[in-house]
Amino acid sequence: MTVSTVTTQITTAPSPADSGDTLTPASLSGFPDPATDGYFDVVLCPVRDPELSTVEVARVTDETGGEWTLERAGSIETGRVLSEAFSGVEGRAARKGIYQTRAQDVTTTDYEVWWSEEMSSGELVEHLITQKRTATLHQATIDLSSADLLALDTTPIEAIAAPSASQAILIESTVQVYDRGTTGYTENSALTLNYGSTSEFVFLGVGLLTAAADTIRILPNEQLLPTAAVAGEPLVLSGDYSTGDGTLKVTALYYVVDV
Repeated sequence: MTVSTVTTQITTAPSPADSGDTLTPASLSGFPDPATDGYFDVVLCPVRDPELSTVEVARVTDETGGEWTLERAGSIETGRVLSEAFSGVEGRAARKGIYQTRAQDVTTTDYEVWWSEEMSSGELVEHLITQKRTATLHQATIDLSSADLLALDTTPIEAIAAPSASQAILIESTVQVYDRGTTGYTENSALTLNYGSTSEFVFLGVGLLTAAADTIRILPNEQLLPTAAVAGEPLVLSGDYSTGDGTLKVTALYYVVDV
């Protein structure tokens, strides 16, 4: 099932993380305006591993200068849908059903915000968890010769082909194995794994190809990326190096998810 959702990064997290009552989203685009639409519930969702024990539903009651005022979950029962109990209360979320969760330590690096016009907060939580659990984990391995690395500045290499326009590639982790050879590289611009020609990247490999010895780098992906910039985009390796004769193998574990 394809559903319409809105998501954004968190520019300023609540403080304290588990009880603060304000949050600044990176973008208000697509979200209701509490001044005209009434309060609404958003799902504060971990970037990598949404589970019933790690998500939080918070109520947005006001917006001033791009900052939301929140009613936080607090210490209440996890996983209980209260659609009937709130059927007579005004407000988008109440009309569609409230999903109560425990307050989480919400930070700018680990959490993002989701909302859907089509689903209650409970349905959205289940959708996000199910999407992650049912997605197929793929693996892509790219072997780059010295000639490939020296030509990255003018000839970037497509590591993962573009999905459909309504999907995005979600990197789980990457492993970069550098075989130095006899001469290290001069790094003019660091190795990146970018979404197409955009400035959004999965990793920035500063110093990897200038290492003095063979090197393995393992990186979990914790990037927060704007959906509009990554939907339908391939993953492309680029960089700018001179001299050097080593080789590089990049292995990426990834999902293709609906956005």
